[in-house]
Amino acid sequence: MYSLKFLVVGVFLVCMEAHGFDLVKAVLNDQLSRTYWNLENNVYTFYSDLTAGIGLQNELLPSAQTSDPSTTQIPGLLAHFFSAIDQMETSISFASSEDIEAVAEVHFASWNAAYKQVLPFRSQNDFRNLWSKQLHSPPSNHKTLILKAGSRVVAFCGYQSLPNSTIEIIGLYVHPAFQRLGAGSKLLEYLKTLIKPGSLFFLWVYEKNEKAIQFYQKQGFERSGGETKKYKDTDIDLWKLKYAFN
Repeated sequence: MYSLKFLVVGVFLVCMEAHGFDLVKAVLNDQLSRTYWNLENNVYTFYSDLTAGIGLQNELLPSAQTSDPSTTQIPGLLAHFFSAIDQMETSISFASSEDIEAVAEVHFASWNAAYKQVLPFRSQNDFRNLWSKQLHSPPSNHKTLILKAGSRVVAFCGYQSLPNSTIEIIGLYVHPAFQRLGAGSKLLEYLKTLIKPGSLFFLWVYEKNEKAIQFYQKQGFERSGGETKKYKDTDIDLWKLKYAFN
């Protein structure tokens, strides 16, 4: 049923690549966006069927050979079509109670993709309840930024202002299908525009989450004197990373 759609989209993709046209409008096209998201994040099936439909080789999907679609990244030709956050029409704003479901969806997908091997599974309803409380009556010093690609929330950053010009980043999460595409960087850069120079950013990160650590180091964060703490009542060690914003 989807094969014809995949074929049409595939031919369109190849033409766009061949002629070097701007992919922005295609990425943001509401109809295509709805088709992608309505597949309920089953990106592996989507990519496999699409590439089969237009005769692409499996090597374009090196990271899609997994039974867990939440960990799939968008490779090769497909990345240029669906992603490239820097080329997308994105918007950043403060989250409100109207964004509860969208933020919970991103949190659910990214949390379980990152921590499913070390922490108990958390349902989307768990995150929905968390964000319902957070966005209906947030603490006065706690804010949440969301990044939208088109009309879809694909990432968020929660932070709180502390004494002595200190900002704690409580959580920065990007939907797995949009990771490594610049969404996290855009949120951090925007956050810096809201904070006065001389402020100190810090956050806690799981010591074995290498992807997150590398990301924050690339953004200028570094370990804070080897400072660590346990995650809640577990044996999981968190590292403290800091960044001086000048």
